[in-house]
Order: sequence, then C-alpha cells, then structure tokens
Amino acid sequence: MSRPVSMQASLGSYRVVRKLGQGGMAEVFLVRRIVPGGSPWAQDQEVALKRIRPELSSNPEYNEMLLEEARLGAALHHPNLVEAYDVGNHEGQLFFTMELVRGPELRHIVREAAKVEGRLQPSHAIGIVLGVAGGLHHAHELRTAGGMPLRLVHLDVCPSNVLVNDEGYVKLIDFGIAKTDRSAFLRLLADGSWNGPIPQEVDDKLRRGTMAYMSPEQCQGVPLDRRSDVLSLGVILWELTVWSRLYRAPTQQEVFERIVNVDAPRPRSVDPNYPAALEEIVMHALRRNPDERFQSALELQEALEDFAFAEGLHASPTRVAQLMRRLFPPAPKIERDEHTEALARRFQSIGTRWSGGHGSRS
Repeated sequence: MSRPVSMQASLGSYRVVRKLGQGGMAEVFLVRRIVPGGSPWAQDQEVALKRIRPELSSNPEYNEMLLEEARLGAALHHPNLVEAYDVGNHEGQLFFTMELVRGPELRHIVREAAKVEGRLQPSHAIGIVLGVAGGLHHAHELRTAGGMPLRLVHLDVCPSNVLVNDEGYVKLIDFGIAKTDRSAFLRLLADGSWNGPIPQEVDDKLRRGTMAYMSPEQCQGVPLDRRSDVLSLGVILWELTVWSRLYRAPTQQEVFERIVNVDAPRPRSVDPNYPAALEEIVMHALRRNPDERFQSALELQEALEDFAFAEGLHASPTRVAQLMRRLFPPAPKIERDEHTEALARRFQSIGTRWSGGHGSRS
C-alpha cells in the first residue's frame, strides 16, 4: 500500500507544495515539477496532481478509472477546458497531473457580483456562457484516433464546475461524473422506493445543488446525449440573465418533479424588461424534449453570438477579465492560492464515462 504523502515530499518528478483535498476515492495535491538543472522558471511551474487515495490504490478498477480520466484530459485541447499533462507511477501508485486553474467558481463570481455590482451585466453573463459552450462543443466532438466519435457527455454542467481565470477565460472542469453512477439512484428517488442512505458521491452532488442543472432525461436515468449538457447550460444562462435561481424548492424531490414535469418559466414572466430575442434563445435551450432544443452547444453559442452582436454587447474574455479584476482585486500570492482549495471538490469523482449513442458505457 502506498504511504500518505507528507508536505515537501516528492511524487515522482513532482515536489508536493500542499494537499488541496480529497474525495471518496482520490486526493489532489498542488505540486511543482522537479527539473534537475532546470531554470528557476521551470522549477516554479505549478500543476495539480491527482492520485487514488493510498488505502484504495490496490483496486485495479480505480486505477483503470484514473487512467481513463487522464486519457480524456489529455485529449481536451481547448482554451475553455482543463488539460491533463502527464501520467506517472510513484511506488506502484498511478497519478496524473493537470492544468491548475487560478480563478473562482462561477457561483463565487455570482456572489461577489451581487455584493459589488448588484448583478452580472448581460455582456458578462453571455461571455461566460459562450466560453462554456465552446468547451462543451469541443468535448462533444471528440473522436478516437480512428475517427470514431466518443459521444462524450459532461453530465455535470453547473456553476461549481465553471471557473474563470484572471485573463477572463472560462474553464469547464470535471468530466469525471458517470451517468450510470447516478441514474440508478435517481430512478429509485423518482418512484419513492429508495430506503437506504444516499451514496456519498451522490449526496455530495445533491447538497451542492447539482440536480437543479440536470436535464429531464438525466433525472429519469434514460439514454441521453450532448443535448442534455445543452439544457444544463441553458439553466445557467437563465439564472445569470434573470438573476434568480430557476429550480429552487424546499426538497430535492420537488426539484426533481419540476425538472421532469414542468416547463421552465419564461424570463419575461419574472422580468418584463428582459430582451425578447434573448428569451427565445433561453427557452430554446430549456425545452424538455431534446428534439426541440438546440441540437448542439455550437448552435447555442452561435445564437448567443448573433444576439450579442445585434445588441452591441462586448461579450469577450477581455471584458470578463475586467469584471474579475473588479470583483477579485489582486492579492498576495499566498491568498490567491486559496482559490485552488475548491479543487478538492472539483476532482472528487475519479471515473470518466463515455456516453454512447444509446446510453453510457463503463
């Protein structure tokens, strides 16, 4: 069994700076690469390192899941996605490193915007959603080396999985949620036959409000595709532009029933001054029937770009970066590193599943 890692220890060619946190199966560290004879610049490069928790490291299934997640991360070459860099082995234990994003989660941006500016401006809201849409479409279009589509579906597009860095670039993170892990629980929840304790991974997601961003088909545990992610992004767009939660209810069961059985309210029913053209885009993304939605994140992205152009809105990373500087003024590096603590939550789920044409496969 692998030993616990002490601070300033080494994992392969990486020196541990500090532990960022751990989930049910994995733990994540902030590390610096050790480059013998390298320049100070090379020695100071910081990345996130993820490995199986030591007490679980002998489980071959967990190790295969880690490798699968690393392989997928290595294929995600896009400015709006987090890339995996390197796979290594230390004392018989696999790990991989990935891009370290220094920036807050979208939910924290919303909180600060409410305090500092009252709400997000439409240009900032649309700029953030455009970034997520770009990353999603790239992931949805991934193919094998032989040209076969992977049919990847994120399954957890929500504010805690959207980050924005200092340069205003949006990063969609955490492709490690498997539909099969949650769909069985959700089917039992739907028919009221769940009697035991809620699985920890599911409970973590529910307590963070993730269910409020699920599509009806994901809630029901039926076969789904990229259009499920489009609806999840539509929920974010509704909330950022209406400036209210879409699915707020006393219990998760009530949230579930609203998602599955009730059409989303039109933004103009909440705000009569809401732009009619933007409302049509939002409602198109939120159709309960997948066949009636935007059929890809690219379609949603293009519709939003056309709207922003017509309205003269500057929904660019430059403008989002200006917002970030206002909401999160520069601070000493030791304080800025606190932004990385959320990695403990972001990388809890270690497995990645690819959703095939008729459902998920593990």
